[in-house]
Amino acid sequence: MRYYYDTIEACVAPEAVMAALRLAGFAAVVRKLELGIFSAYGAHQPAS
Repeated sequence: MRYYYDTIEACVAPEAVMAALRLAGFAAVVRKLELGIFSAYGAHQPAS
């Protein structure tokens, strides 16, 4: 359990992950929360 709490403490905030995806040029960035604890992120790469 110690490892679990250490990894949670060091997690990047969801807003920072989504901002980084947008900054990288992705569109329609979304976050889905699974089981109330797991984040899954999705985005679309705009057509060039």
